Amino acid sequence: WDGSLTDGLFADSDGDGDPDCIDDDDGDGYTQDEDCDDDDPDVHPGVSSDPSTTDGVDDDCDGFIDEDGVLALSSTDVLIFSELMVNPEGTERNNEWFEVTNVSSITLYLDNWTFEMEDNECVSGTSSCDYFEVYEGKAVTIEPGEAALFCYNATTVETALGDSSACDYKYGSRPGGADDHHFDAGFRMNNTTPSTLSVWLGNPLTDGVEMDTVDYHVSSFDDVDPATAEGHSLMFDGGLLGSSISSILNDNGGNWCLSEAASLEFDSSSSRDNYGTPGEVNPTCAAAGP
Repeated sequence: WDGSLTDGLFADSDGDGDPDCIDDDDGDGYTQDEDCDDDDPDVHPGVSSDPSTTDGVDDDCDGFIDEDGVLALSSTDVLIFSELMVNPEGTERNNEWFEVTNVSSITLYLDNWTFEMEDNECVSGTSSCDYFEVYEGKAVTIEPGEAALFCYNATTVETALGDSSACDYKYGSRPGGADDHHFDAGFRMNNTTPSTLSVWLGNPLTDGVEMDTVDYHVSSFDDVDPATAEGHSLMFDGGLLGSSISSILNDNGGNWCLSEAASLEFDSSSSRDNYGTPGEVNPTCAAAGP
């Protein structure tokens, strides 16, 4: 080997004169064009991870972090939908947001997790469903007991909150550097038509595992109907977040309420009055009432 293959013909990521296709700096049997961390011999495709150990590293180079630890918790809840601003006052799409809460005992790294919106078109064929995968470049991380805020338009929501970093993820436009599957222009929460939100570890069209789903248009949600509750978020009762069956309890609209208390108003501009606790752990429904 005389180094000539790197003369503009083959990639040499570390500039050591050896092309990625033959360079294996950590000696784990995987070259740089296969290995997601060629400086760590314990990180490479196919590596077996101890599900009881979560280290915040994509050990097997599959695009997911600590997924074995997440799947080991399959008998309990992991991540659930906890608050939905479906029908905000003001320009609707720009003021729309939803929140998820980590109800597990481990840190969750949402790289490449999928959020899906199932509506009438989706029911007729899964290829018509709207979904986006969380772009790994945004590094969305949720500690146990904490919530993450997903905003259609981060600027609008963050201005209302007076916090320029309130939104953990913006889904209304493609993140810089992201691929097509990290953005879907049709992903919107519908006020009146059947709509089911779901979150998956992986892709729902292939081998993904569903973590939670909420259909906020079933009959049990009649008392918190977003179509008649403009400006008020739909809030899962914060007193139930510690339950081991939160993902079951949040299927029942009787465990949700509207954010109506005057103390929950977060946006009181001249054109809108919006209530909720975006990005914060929910209060109980008793505290959220008028």
